[in-house]
Amino acid sequence: MDLIHFDQGYSEKRWVGYFDLLGMKDLVRTKHHLSVFTTYSIAMEQVKQRQAVSSFAELDHISRWFLYFLIESHIPARGAISFGEFYADKKNSLYFGKALIEAYEYGESQDWIGFVLCPSAETKLNKMGFFTGRMLTYAHTNIPYNKRRDELKGNLPACILGCWARIAGKNPSLERLH
Repeated sequence: MDLIHFDQGYSEKRWVGYFDLLGMKDLVRTKHHLSVFTTYSIAMEQVKQRQAVSSFAELDHISRWFLYFLIESHIPARGAISFGEFYADKKNSLYFGKALIEAYEYGESQDWIGFVLCPSAETKLNKMGFFTGRMLTYAHTNIPYNKRRDELKGNLPACILGCWARIAGKNPSLERLH
């Protein structure tokens, strides 16, 4: 058995996105695997065609479009973007770190459809001069949590669902949710 060795080069501060695809269990139980795969692969292909250049801008862009195309496919999701230490060894499919834990905790705890910027992401963006209070695609709001979470910050920048993807003055994301 070959042991996997720790490589410090894989560990650095990174932007991390986490999404919980709601209803995945029922989707897999009721649909053929090919149907599930096709739904997600179409959403991912649409996202890949719209990738941006810088790391946060890219993750933000991908996350907003991914959520948009999931909702268009009637798949609700919630998630979070964080910034911090993260070990990413693609070759061995090994991923862990504080940034992933923070994104997971905030992503899983939300009681709505959408995604937020974790405190670490908000802090990093503000230090870079990208003040979250001035971003057009996010609004600070009190996040509804699915259970009492005193350790989680309540007021965070949340993605304004679909406001940036209006077609003929309509918001198709919000219309799909009704």
